[in-house]
Amino acid sequence: GLDLTTTDQIEPKIIPTGLSNNIISLCAPWLVEEEQYSPHGLALYSLVPYLSEKFFLATRKNGWGYIAHAHHLTLNAKHFVYFQVNLSKEFLGQTKNHEEVFQTLIKNALWETKKEAKTLIAREKLRKAAVPVNCHAKLDWALSGLKKFDQMIDGEKVRDAYATLTEADINFWLDYFSQTPPQILSIGDL
Repeated sequence: GLDLTTTDQIEPKIIPTGLSNNIISLCAPWLVEEEQYSPHGLALYSLVPYLSEKFFLATRKNGWGYIAHAHHLTLNAKHFVYFQVNLSKEFLGQTKNHEEVFQTLIKNALWETKKEAKTLIAREKLRKAAVPVNCHAKLDWALSGLKKFDQMIDGEKVRDAYATLTEADINFWLDYFSQTPPQILSIGDL
């Protein structure tokens, strides 16, 4: 199997899937360790949807693909964050330096998000304050805690922890992703 302890071990950079759909996905992954409910862990949960929106807008503005997003997956203290764009083989074949362009689009999304970090924090705090933790959410947090940590998680405390996020927590990840180049993967109909 694939060892996800480091993205350096993801080889080869070109991964054929056996599909014949004329689509190639470019992916830029990072694997980081951070406690899920620490300020930096919660900042990552809050940040990725904004990065996804900015990345989508950057790719559309530049005529790249129709599906573009950022994702965040977790398993305990491991966070797998990646940007992905789906492109046709023809488009990719006509694009020179596609990996460089892809990385530039990611950096643009990071920069645009960094300009709005203060607004992002304020919006998240308003959203968390406006929406009480309902019964479903409390049960979801409790079951998630049992599944992942063998103990229940108090959803109210998690919401309160989100209220302590700062611009520095968000900028920590924006700086990390800007300064740590990912290995670009090409996946699909190759």
